Amino acid sequence: MPLIRWRKQDAEKLRDVVSRFNRKARRVERTHPEIADIQPATVYVKDLEATLKQYGRKEFNRKIRQLENYLKKGAERRVTTDAGTQTTAWELSEAKKTIRYINTQKARRRRQLNPSKETGTLYTLADADTRPRKDRTESISPEDWDDYLARLEKQAFSFNEEISQSRYKENFLHAVEKALGKDDPFYRVISDVDKKALDRYYSTDPYLTVMNVYPMHDDPTVYEATMDRAALEWGRDSKERYLKEVASVYGEDSEAYRAAAGADYQALFRFQYEVGGIHRDYIRETGSSDEEFADILRRL
Repeated sequence: MPLIRWRKQDAEKLRDVVSRFNRKARRVERTHPEIADIQPATVYVKDLEATLKQYGRKEFNRKIRQLENYLKKGAERRVTTDAGTQTTAWELSEAKKTIRYINTQKARRRRQLNPSKETGTLYTLADADTRPRKDRTESISPEDWDDYLARLEKQAFSFNEEISQSRYKENFLHAVEKALGKDDPFYRVISDVDKKALDRYYSTDPYLTVMNVYPMHDDPTVYEATMDRAALEWGRDSKERYLKEVASVYGEDSEAYRAAAGADYQALFRFQYEVGGIHRDYIRETGSSDEEFADILRRL
């Protein structure tokens, strides 16, 4: 989901809802001091707007509904959980709604993952991440209540695909850099892979996932198997990019271009990333003539 296109009416809507939310909370504190201690803290438009601008329309609408629900009659009343936490009916209800929302998103991702022994995705971190979250609102202690709510909200926001895919790729690159180094061919591979494709393989392929990075470091056979898998899955797309690089140096009527076009895409993939041959600067730095570079490609 793309990030939100912030509009004037969004800013106005947010200011209006936050204003009414804060007015009610402070009014309840004045007129019903016996429940003043559990009313929500003041919400600041500037801070909330800054947060919501980092996400999508779905997150904006969810937060607006959440604030509006406090305006309903009786939302301010005191309730006590089984563990003794005292809060508003609104806060407890919203916590339960957030858990249902989280589990709806988890179920959607689980359908995409379809974990199984055959694909190697059963009992993996991806499998665990898509299992339902338990509702612990009645058992969380009063001391841990605020932290529990904060973690629920953080998880609810994490399901924005644009954000989660970007963060996953950043974490993947960081793991590769730490385990293998920035100069490793696999780092260049992951740098070039589209974040959506990378996210998809996290759920479907035990090799092309961040959990496989440290086994790659520890076992050369795992490293080779992973590079072979990357070549199989991403080689065709990278070949198209490579042909454009060759054409930019030698032209589409060149022997080098014809040799690249005829090369096995998996072998070409390994050449691109292990030798660095995908970049036009590398092609030029070889100082090779059209025929000489074509000969290099024919030997792949």
